[in-house]
Amino acid sequence: LLVQTVCCSIASAMAIRLSDGTVLGTWKRDAGSPIFSPDGQLVADPTYGPSGSASLSTVVRTVLGGTVLARYGEGITFKALSGNDQFAVVSVDGTSGSQTRVIELVTKRLVWRDSSDRSLRAVWARPGSGDIALAFPASATQVPCPSGQSGLCADPESAVVFVHADGSFVALPGVFELPRPSWAGD
Repeated sequence: LLVQTVCCSIASAMAIRLSDGTVLGTWKRDAGSPIFSPDGQLVADPTYGPSGSASLSTVVRTVLGGTVLARYGEGITFKALSGNDQFAVVSVDGTSGSQTRVIELVTKRLVWRDSSDRSLRAVWARPGSGDIALAFPASATQVPCPSGQSGLCADPESAVVFVHADGSFVALPGVFELPRPSWAGD
């Protein structure tokens, strides 16, 4: 899956067969922040209101063919899709903030929910599986920013939780500093 961005948002995508470079299909939109499945088969495509900041609805569909699998209403923000295209990590707006949840994509069944309103830092989907690793800030502490930046930044340490397709989960003991991608720079 290749994506084209226009002014900080995704405008289109192409599914390409790696063996010979054949374009299998394309997907386009005006602007926004869609979430693609790790295998590039599905897209959670939000529709935004006039302010452009709040998602009014999200349609989950296949990238090739556009078959609609599910529709979600206001207050649900998609963060990631599982490696088997059956589950989604979403943020659900509530009275005291937003809560991270793992849901079954088509049935909307709740699989797991975070017991607090902490923000989600990162998600990793196990390829071909419903297992998902979630990283949350370990604390709200501010620390000196990495070299080359001035001021204070969020503490890079994270609490990590593994969520399985059956709803069971394992919260790893301790805190971890997430690896920085090579393109992130200092």
